[in-house]
Amino acid sequence: MATMMLSKLFSSRFVPAINLLPQGWQEDPAEQVAMKITDPGPAGTMLNIGAAFVNWWKIPPEKRTVLRVNQSTAQYLSTVGINYVPVTPPSIWNGQAMVVESAGGPSQPLVEDIFSIAGYFHFSATRLRKELFVVWFYGQDGGVAPFPCGETKLAIDAPLLKGIYEENAEEEDFGLTEIYPGYKKRALAALRMLLAASYYAEHPQAELSEFKGPLGSASAGGVGGKKKYYNLWMYKNLTIPPQARVEAKSERTVDGLSLSPVLVRPYIRLQNDKPTFVHGHSSHRWKTDKDTPDPIGTKTTI
Repeated sequence: MATMMLSKLFSSRFVPAINLLPQGWQEDPAEQVAMKITDPGPAGTMLNIGAAFVNWWKIPPEKRTVLRVNQSTAQYLSTVGINYVPVTPPSIWNGQAMVVESAGGPSQPLVEDIFSIAGYFHFSATRLRKELFVVWFYGQDGGVAPFPCGETKLAIDAPLLKGIYEENAEEEDFGLTEIYPGYKKRALAALRMLLAASYYAEHPQAELSEFKGPLGSASAGGVGGKKKYYNLWMYKNLTIPPQARVEAKSERTVDGLSLSPVLVRPYIRLQNDKPTFVHGHSSHRWKTDKDTPDPIGTKTTI
């Protein structure tokens, strides 16, 4: 399963299954879709892939998108700082779900060893909160994690990776660190890549090239009518032009302090669920000479 891109899995297994589902399958999408497909992997991951697909499939075909990212752009996006989980989807989603994939396939990961990511919004009746579920494929495996919307502390040790394994967990990390090495690290990396790619797709500096996805068909005029063909979704290739690197200037020293150049990595701030982009830029900061203790700024207790 995990060596296959999500879009390929959708077209080969999920799209054919849609026509086999009973009426009203939208009411319980994950359960119904997953049950109709041979489960090739962990049930939890497959169930959430089904839920991601259904939420994505509800988007009109002409707006349904797979966002593809080349390796150089992925490297840039992996440096973008994001420390929140949005409450509303990025506008490029055109709905409640999105798929982001490596343009180079499994051999060219997006971040870490992850090459395909899907995300969807869902209100948890159990935890009484809106969550952003993130599903990812890496190597020969896959993973899933729910993030509470509105969360603003995305740290590797933050107790927010709670959800699908909660009922059977005894420890704060729900045993995932032991079961799946690097699980939390991958979860946060997948979330940040999903959001960074989605927001930067709307940035004026980004370049988007669009091409058509696989064909689907529908009968016009009822049974026996002439078939009408259409694209099941559109691919959009995201490219961010290389950023100009600022060369570090030499340090200068004044009274035991040295003015040292630093490079600030890019990051995205969220204001009223709207992204504000801060590009990577050069800056300077004063450092205390190690050989000369600096009395300025020393905390003194009286």
